Amino acid sequence: MDDNGDVGAVLVLLLLSAACLATPGGTDPPTVPTAVSQDAQEIELRVGGSAPVHGTGATVRFDGVSDDSRCPRGATCVWEGDAIVELSVSGEGGGSPETVRLHANARFSQQARALGVTLTLVRLEPLPEADRPVPPGAYTAAIRVTR
Repeated sequence: MDDNGDVGAVLVLLLLSAACLATPGGTDPPTVPTAVSQDAQEIELRVGGSAPVHGTGATVRFDGVSDDSRCPRGATCVWEGDAIVELSVSGEGGGSPETVRLHANARFSQQARALGVTLTLVRLEPLPEADRPVPPGAYTAAIRVTR
């Protein structure tokens, strides 16, 4: 191979290496709010995690998932199933938190209002596997919060 071919091969390898380094992989999802707009934000929480809702004094906590009947990966199902995401919304005054339940299935309510904020379930991960359910603490929920 001539010098031009060697230089070209090196450039291709460098570009591929840079692309691999720039691709996130295996990182933990953020547990802090990410701004979506001035009146909305999307937060991603693991079970037990919480995040403040900017500009409201409210805090959202991901308490857990109940009734996860979603169709497992690798299975053939008659219907897509559902899972219920349980959240607590508390105010800065320290009163009793309000409990909110959001469904993963769009046929049911994926949105609720508590303490002046509207919560919408964007996604729930991971999906169950055909041969094993998701451990209770392994869930991550993405929630859109609007005022």
